[in-house]
Amino acid sequence: MNIENNDYKIRDGVLVGVNPGLKSLNIPEGVTSIAFHACYHNGHLEEIYIPNSVITIESSAFEHCFNLKKVHLSENMTFFDQLFENCISLEEINIPGNIKRIGYMAFSGCRSLKRVNLSEGLTAINECAFENCISLEEITMPSSLIKIEYNAFLKCHLKRVNLSEGLTTIRNFAFEKCWLLEEITIPESVTNLGPKAFVGCSSLKKFSISNECNILFDGDKVTIEYLDINSLNINLIYAVLANKESAKNIEFKSPQYSFFSKEKEKKLIKELFKELVKDRNVTFIKDKKIVLSEVNKEKKYENEISSQKDEDDIKHLEDEIIYLCKDFPKKIASIITEKVNEIDRVYKSSIESFKPEYGKDNGDRFDYEGLKNDTYLFLNRIKSLIDLFGKVLC
Repeated sequence: MNIENNDYKIRDGVLVGVNPGLKSLNIPEGVTSIAFHACYHNGHLEEIYIPNSVITIESSAFEHCFNLKKVHLSENMTFFDQLFENCISLEEINIPGNIKRIGYMAFSGCRSLKRVNLSEGLTAINECAFENCISLEEITMPSSLIKIEYNAFLKCHLKRVNLSEGLTTIRNFAFEKCWLLEEITIPESVTNLGPKAFVGCSSLKKFSISNECNILFDGDKVTIEYLDINSLNINLIYAVLANKESAKNIEFKSPQYSFFSKEKEKKLIKELFKELVKDRNVTFIKDKKIVLSEVNKEKKYENEISSQKDEDDIKHLEDEIIYLCKDFPKKIASIITEKVNEIDRVYKSSIESFKPEYGKDNGDRFDYEGLKNDTYLFLNRIKSLIDLFGKVLC
């Protein structure tokens, strides 16, 4: 395809130039590519329609189009770099599902950009992709997204970021200096969180990790709320707190102690976080009022177990714990098995000892449901630690 008219030049299916006075650009179907700087610094252009025949657009094709307000992208592109840098009037963009990667500085400096609609299929947001998009207040990541690169949202005025399960990597400085961001939830799927991913987010008060652990910031104090030891993701917590050297007080808060005793739990946590707690004041608080996540409401914590649990549940749990210990070192397995059997003996003997005679109430009311739930809860605590022990000892 070769066309040359008052609006544009097309050579061999490639758009190579556009009339600098053009306000609306409707690229004809059949064009397969847009050349480097094809529409660079066009101060009059307000609207672009890119047909689905376009597969590639070279970098800076529409850079510095100051009055560009509306863009329709081809659904058959897979990536683009530095495409709309400093298009300061662009307010909204829809990213089609075929685009796998939003490239380097793709929308950098688009200071009027308020809405970014990301489709399923996107896997990566590259360096500085939305840098200095100061009107962007909220963004939702698709579940297909795997990686957010360095400075991807540098100095954006984001107030809300919705990260989806499936995301594995958030690089250093990804959300640097997002001053208005107050809260963030890191999905369970994230395995690589850059220690400076949220550096300079001065309003950030709350991190939630995997809906089972909250990190709260208040002046020089950091509070870590958690369900049990197994919900403390060591690597992510270290990454979150990497830039909180000013925090001299760390508070670990849980609905109840999840280890065999309060002192043993303290000792284990201090060992797990020895670099973090060094030279800091550390306290441990039991707080049954902790509510970790609205998203996590359906996951009732064990201290709210209903009275519907019966002896069969307890026996099944005992058997499961002993089976899970079969690959442990013999000494550890025998200690856990002995503890479980001891709980079983205490539970059964307590029931027999306190059973009232038929038809007689001697005032010694036995809290059967309470004992049953306490037993079930304690066994669940043991089970929740087996995975941790297995990683350390096996």
